[in-house]
Amino acid sequence: MNTLLKYSLATLLGLGSVNIASAATINEGTLDGTDVGLVDTLKEVIDKTSTAWTDLYGNGNSTADETAWVNDTLSTTGITFEIKTETVSYFSTDIIDVFAFAFNPTGDDYFIVKNATYLALFENLASLDYGVFNASALPSEMNISSGGVTISHVSSFNDPNSPPIIEPGPTIPEPTSIFLIGTGLLGLFGASRKKS
Repeated sequence: MNTLLKYSLATLLGLGSVNIASAATINEGTLDGTDVGLVDTLKEVIDKTSTAWTDLYGNGNSTADETAWVNDTLSTTGITFEIKTETVSYFSTDIIDVFAFAFNPTGDDYFIVKNATYLALFENLASLDYGVFNASALPSEMNISSGGVTISHVSSFNDPNSPPIIEPGPTIPEPTSIFLIGTGLLGLFGASRKKS
């Protein structure tokens, strides 16, 4: 077998085994079929009844306390509170244990998903239009187990030093790109055979 053909086949087989991260898509309710981007990064979860919270913030439940906690967690002082939205509906996605909700208006760099006891801080990396989180990383007491229900509230925070998020352009599906590379390699193979 020709050496070029062997390398071409090895390249195609190698490309076929690449694991590509995929975006989540809401699969229920009024937003069914909506692409909501990648899962946002969980930074920290805290129980507001724990001494870790009460020693620093007392029985505080204000946005100032939440902002102080976000800054302490991220070891910074520049994060500012933007907006608190109460009774936020969230929806299941096509990824197991991943849920999403729409920001209204557009979200910010960080957000907190909150219930009466817990705060969960996320970094919003993928899309400012949606919060996307993995519920399996959260305490079961947060009661986030199925879509179509509500979160007590979501607070969003802005980091004035972060670069703006640029939404990615359309992606080429992997089978298409592999096909294009394969076609090009076959063309090279054919051209080399024609010369011989």
